[in-house]
Amino acid sequence: MLAIIQPHTIQETIDHLLADSNREEFCIALEMNEQFVANLMYHGFLPMMMELDDGVPLLIPKLHFERCVLDFKDLHVSKRIRKSLDSYTLTCNNNYDNVIEQIIAYHKYPKREENWIHPSLQKTLSALHKASPNPNVQVWTFELWNKEGKLVAGEIGYRVGGVYTSLSGFHLENNTGKVQMILTAQWLEKQGFAFWDLGMEMPYKMHLGAHILETKEFMERLYKVR
Repeated sequence: MLAIIQPHTIQETIDHLLADSNREEFCIALEMNEQFVANLMYHGFLPMMMELDDGVPLLIPKLHFERCVLDFKDLHVSKRIRKSLDSYTLTCNNNYDNVIEQIIAYHKYPKREENWIHPSLQKTLSALHKASPNPNVQVWTFELWNKEGKLVAGEIGYRVGGVYTSLSGFHLENNTGKVQMILTAQWLEKQGFAFWDLGMEMPYKMHLGAHILETKEFMERLYKVR
């Protein structure tokens, strides 16, 4: 059975989940406003949504069993990709609306899973991007541009203190997703971030140099720098 989480029970729910060896990764939230979603992020949840059969959106905060994390000293850049880095420019928070549109279109391509950023969540993320009620939580986008000034890759995520968490992204040309991630990692390191939270384990993240943390260890690291 999924745990029900409310604004005043976030830490209590986390303590319960970490003590339960049979827990689920998802919870059910009874409301969705900017303050609540920002606090969920602050406590280590990823905000996700599903749509019920009657079309009603439901916020289902996710606390992974394991978290994929990149420590910047472990960043791996292949020789082939390294040669192409100078052909692109990375920006942060330069074109939020375009990035969201591209992500939605990318994840609706044939054979890809339907985009999980429901319109209700889009609205909340946009509000948090413009003005977050928690100064330690900010929704960001990263944009990758080629030499012709075309947006060829990007992602949306959020900062919690000294940690950046990725949510979703897109790429339009071969290898531009890898380039965007490498340049993002280098940018985050230069800005003094402690580490990069990549969420769920995926082969391309491991090839980048990421490793897996158990939830408890991840939360301990997050709470030290949030």
